[in-house]
Amino acid sequence: MATLMGKRILVIGGSSGIGLGVATAVLDKGAEVVIVGRSQEKLQAAERALAAVGKVSTFVADMTQEAEIARLFAGIGGLDHLVSTAGTPPPDYPIGDTDLNVVRGFIDNKLVGAVLVAKHAIRTLKKGGSMTFTSGINKDKPPVPGGSVVAAHRRVVRLFRACAVAGTGADKGQRGVAGLGRYTHVHRTGRRE
Repeated sequence: MATLMGKRILVIGGSSGIGLGVATAVLDKGAEVVIVGRSQEKLQAAERALAAVGKVSTFVADMTQEAEIARLFAGIGGLDHLVSTAGTPPPDYPIGDTDLNVVRGFIDNKLVGAVLVAKHAIRTLKKGGSMTFTSGINKDKPPVPGGSVVAAHRRVVRLFRACAVAGTGADKGQRGVAGLGRYTHVHRTGRRE
């Protein structure tokens, strides 16, 4: 396994939950971490908690807002790796009671946000770097109620992987993309693009 010592890693959704766990783990391995989230307060709390472990900085951005994502990547410089654990809980009510605004928010967060992040991150990703997007257990074990939206999301994950392959040139051997369980991983090989 490659070392993370001295690597710069961006963790979107890093102020709590799995993202905070990822940030802690990579700091323990000697990486520098930038954590991104929507809540300044949660980011500040996470930064205080992680400061004793290693070098950490924060950035407030909503991954569904392209201007904020563009500002994020314009402001942070080069990255070795990106991990996105950001997510919104799926709707938890029967299809007959579906609130389309909640469904749109869920899709914006899990698909549109991931596409926006990948679009802007690829410009700052260093040779040998990677992007990893998590989708969560719900795509494999849809909740009841709410499973219909999650089942649709499962197809969205496959669409995102296909777009990543085509959009990154992996289909031409320029970068590799692997769908591994509950996440999609995009690897930058550094070949000419």
